[in-house]
Amino acid sequence: MLRSQTVDFLSFSYYQNQIVRHQEQDERIIKGLEPNPHLPKTKWGWAIDPIGLRMALKDVYARYQMPIFITENGIGLEEELNENGTVDDDERIDYLRRHIEQMKLAIEEGVEVIGYLMWGATDLLSSQGEMRKRYGVIFVNRDDENLRDLKRYKKKVFIGSSASFARTGKSCKKRRGSPRFLQTRKRESSLLEGWDESEPFSSYLNDSKKMASCHRHKEVNPCRRSR
Repeated sequence: MLRSQTVDFLSFSYYQNQIVRHQEQDERIIKGLEPNPHLPKTKWGWAIDPIGLRMALKDVYARYQMPIFITENGIGLEEELNENGTVDDDERIDYLRRHIEQMKLAIEEGVEVIGYLMWGATDLLSSQGEMRKRYGVIFVNRDDENLRDLKRYKKKVFIGSSASFARTGKSCKKRRGSPRFLQTRKRESSLLEGWDESEPFSSYLNDSKKMASCHRHKEVNPCRRSR
């Protein structure tokens, strides 16, 4: 029964990478994992590695030859409202831009990515049970101890006013003329091709209909290995 009821795609979440080192005394549940000393880190010690996302996509696709949906990708930051009632989360904008760029390269190299979801919509309690580690594109006005007024405020990444996203989209379009891309992905649209700068980027990114239509096809990928 399991053999006949297989999945149609694979999914994973990506935030950071780690290295593995043998340790004689390690009481952790998952033993031997350490932060990569060669990468920049967040305040919470999570390595920032956009290229790692591309490597993970290529490794999973080479192994299983199935479409991949990235279900979570984001960065936790300590943030507060500014005098304009928003949050200048340029670090998050840069994080997302660079990860999307690497995802786009993986697509050009033959990986069948069918969707991408960032984490997340609003600030909420992190896995460590704290509010000061914020992932959302919408700021929730409360902290770890004080509920405040719980009002919501759009961050800069939500407003979509950063030119860096537009530059990412334009640079992605330029690569579409490469022979390898034309061979393997000439029936697909660029991930960011349909984004209008006047539209909130978060709305475009999480529009499942656009994402699905962006990569839906029935053709055989010529870069796939024989099964």
